[in-house]
Amino acid sequence: MIEERGQAFDAYRLLIGAVMGMLILVIIVSAITYFEDLRLEVSKQRFYDGLDNAVAQPNGEKLFVDSLVLKEGERFSSSQLASYMGLEDECVLFGDSGSGAFSGDDELVVVETYVLASMNIVCETNFDSPSCSCDVCCTISFDAN
Repeated sequence: MIEERGQAFDAYRLLIGAVMGMLILVIIVSAITYFEDLRLEVSKQRFYDGLDNAVAQPNGEKLFVDSLVLKEGERFSSSQLASYMGLEDECVLFGDSGSGAFSGDDELVVVETYVLASMNIVCETNFDSPSCSCDVCCTISFDAN
């Protein structure tokens, strides 16, 4: 009778160990997810801060924003970014990225794969660029790092 109780206790110890292992695994996975979401949010904020800085000083010089984390399937349209920047739709264009991580044209860029990228923004006044009919014209391009 004593031997049966000892064997049952081993099964409970195994069950307790398995439950503790699962709890630790859930905590680790939750922490990884939290920090990845935080990384994406910081990257998104840097992206929009770069746009704000470029449109605030349209001097025709290239503004470089590096270490942007972009998810697969993200889309950037010129009308969306122009609206955010307070410009007309035709005042924001996308330059050629030269990378397979991005696809699209002058008005739309699609991120094809999860990528660490940099963004180049050139904003200039219509006095600097005769091809632009807007007060401020911006060209945005992405490069995969």
